[in-house]
Amino acid sequence: MKKITRRSFLKAAAVLGGTAALTACGGSGSNMGGDTAGGSSDEKAVLRISLSLGQWADHVDSLTEAAVKEIPGLEDIEWELVSSSTYWDLMKGKLASDELPDIMAVQPGLTLNQWYEHLVPMDDVEGIDSIPEDFLTSCRLDGKLYLLPFMQEGYGLLYNMRLLKEAGWETTPTTFDELRKLCEDLKAANIQPFVNHYKENILTLSNHYGMLPGMLKDDPFGYVNDLSAGKDMDIPNDPDWNAMIDFYDLSMKYGNADALTVDKQTGRNDFFTEKAAIITDEGSWELTNIRSINPDMEEYVQQTYVPLFNDSSRNKMSIDLTTAAVTEGSEHPELAKKFLVWLATSESALNWLMGEMGVLPVSTNAEVTPENVGCLSAQTAEMINTGHGAASLQYYTPEIVRPQIGEWMSKYLAGEIDRTQTLEGIAKAWSDYAANN
Repeated sequence: MKKITRRSFLKAAAVLGGTAALTACGGSGSNMGGDTAGGSSDEKAVLRISLSLGQWADHVDSLTEAAVKEIPGLEDIEWELVSSSTYWDLMKGKLASDELPDIMAVQPGLTLNQWYEHLVPMDDVEGIDSIPEDFLTSCRLDGKLYLLPFMQEGYGLLYNMRLLKEAGWETTPTTFDELRKLCEDLKAANIQPFVNHYKENILTLSNHYGMLPGMLKDDPFGYVNDLSAGKDMDIPNDPDWNAMIDFYDLSMKYGNADALTVDKQTGRNDFFTEKAAIITDEGSWELTNIRSINPDMEEYVQQTYVPLFNDSSRNKMSIDLTTAAVTEGSEHPELAKKFLVWLATSESALNWLMGEMGVLPVSTNAEVTPENVGCLSAQTAEMINTGHGAASLQYYTPEIVRPQIGEWMSKYLAGEIDRTQTLEGIAKAWSDYAANN
């Protein structure tokens, strides 16, 4: 197993909080001319693209239209956009049947280590000068560029500030004790504090929250390396892991009684229709849903970190870098590369990412303002720029360990096991992994 080193994409992300103006591609953007792979420039091809971005499904027609207009040789795009909780089962099935798409989502970390043999290196691509080098560093393996980043997402908790103000709060809590006090005040005001969708064993308990205690360590990647190597990190007595349990206890005490049977869509709808003041495990991807279900909420929704600790400097929002790759079996690899460069850097794509989807692009060509990216991504950028963002560990955690963390937490939340048994089970998942790798 390759050792994981600290990635510096959060350093690069700070660039995006600046005032770089949005420019057209003509200056330092991509060169979209030339022949497509396997034919002359007047030949047309359809790209097949699979991404773990289910929230894009109702919005990509305009992106496709712009891409077809601006990328020579592109006739159309066949999109497959699904939840991240089901994406990898889908991709493994496609790999087994030799049906991988032209472009697929692959993340830096262990996922890249596992999939690079099925990907085309992209060291020859042009027009990516506006992507900070620190982002690109995380997309390389053994010196080869396999991934292109195009956006970031942040997640933790979403708050309804209108309801918080009814309970006497003008700001979101920055510490665990403040979060507990907020819950007490909300309940006293007859407002339900939390809505939880803990039925989402993979998405929430495994992927997003599973390694949150590790992410908040002083050296998170070193911590994962130590666990992977079999070093006993004494998880059952670790204050950070116990703080995670404390948070789950609080959210259950002041949340919906049916949390373990509520899926993400039901939980989101309850939050968007203002049945609760806080929703767990949501992030900047929710802006399009807010605009669709309750547009007024855009004026008073607030996104921030999960405040596990009473030392507010240690509390950080999880940040994921969203990347994609060209598959080795693609019949149109050069066209696929050009599309990814276009998606990450072109004026049309950046305008779509920010204006239509409300996400945080990686290109420094993008002017990141609340007016351009919407409130949630602007709040994500603020978290990053003030030192309250951290790279999520979900794709640096072994695939066999990650779901086990969610399974142990799910049993705990159901009352089947106690705190010690839960944390011992998570520790065993890591030690078993280390013994077999």
